[in-house]
Amino acid sequence: MTQQEISSLLQSIDVCMMTTISCNGDINSRPMLQNKEAEYNGYLYFFSLEDTRKVRDLNDIPTISLTYQDKENTIFLQIHGEADIANSPIEMAPHWDKKLDTWWHNREDTPGMCMIRVKVSWIRYWHQGKDVIIEQ
Repeated sequence: MTQQEISSLLQSIDVCMMTTISCNGDINSRPMLQNKEAEYNGYLYFFSLEDTRKVRDLNDIPTISLTYQDKENTIFLQIHGEADIANSPIEMAPHWDKKLDTWWHNREDTPGMCMIRVKVSWIRYWHQGKDVIIEQ
């Protein structure tokens, strides 16, 4: 699967499950909105308020797993990477998804807003009997 194929697939999926690990070893998953307009370039971007469990988890242990399902084509993706947290509105603005305006009217200027930037380490996908891992 090429980077362009990965990008196209990610753009077709609205929501993924983001899994983090807490400092006491608990595994925590939650749905996150996928920015469908962004081109995949080895990084993925998500938005959150800073005072959340996911951000605390990632500040302690930056390892992250993202799981996607394209129901129409029966394709499943697991993306593994390392996350960091950006607080600068200047860094966040180019990655903002206008669908997020529903929750945060001040966009990247919302008090306490942060961006979770995921540097992808590897991608595993399942489709039509194939189980493939792609190192990034």
